[in-house]
Amino acid sequence: MLNNMLETNSVKATGKIVSPIEFSHELFGEGFYNFYLEVPRLSETVDVLPVTISERLIVNMNLKEGTYVKIIGQLRSYNRFIDGSSKLILTVFARDIELLEDEEEIKENLPEAVFHATNKTWSRFSAQSYHDALMTLAEKVHQALQNAKQLKDSSITKIGEATFTVEFLNRLAADVTSELPFVKRLSSRTIEFTMSDYDQAFHAFQAIVFMASSAMRL
Repeated sequence: MLNNMLETNSVKATGKIVSPIEFSHELFGEGFYNFYLEVPRLSETVDVLPVTISERLIVNMNLKEGTYVKIIGQLRSYNRFIDGSSKLILTVFARDIELLEDEEEIKENLPEAVFHATNKTWSRFSAQSYHDALMTLAEKVHQALQNAKQLKDSSITKIGEATFTVEFLNRLAADVTSELPFVKRLSSRTIEFTMSDYDQAFHAFQAIVFMASSAMRL
């Protein structure tokens, strides 16, 4: 059962860290940290994913806002009491992380990314701004949008038939979400669904999270 869960519940995400790395909790002497990862979509928008990671994986790793990383992990859910009520929280639990340090690595993992230097750093507290930075930046933004449009209909949006397994912390969430027509009930707390592309999978997760969180507020 554990091996099957590891095979079906798998998340691979590449993007930019857009929040500070903040301490979350400690479990059996091991510290865990949270941050948000901005992942671009082919529809010219971005998803901002919450990520939880062990301190063991980020030792001597200079993670900060603006850093690009590749993460492999699992989708985890748990309940948190916020403003006196229990809310369902979904997070990407990282099992491995790779720091993308140079432009070529980032372009390989995010082919739609476009880079543009706006200044040249001389020291920690001083930098020389390029006079034509804003005009050139506008051209780069236009180029990035054109790249995204070219990739929009690419076969990268097709993932074949992928099956996702979600295990909740309580039975009520599974009871409610199993009413969705595309969901199959596996056990008292576990559901499963199959999708053929990323957009369908994303909207399916949105529906599941909405219904499960609504049930927890009852």
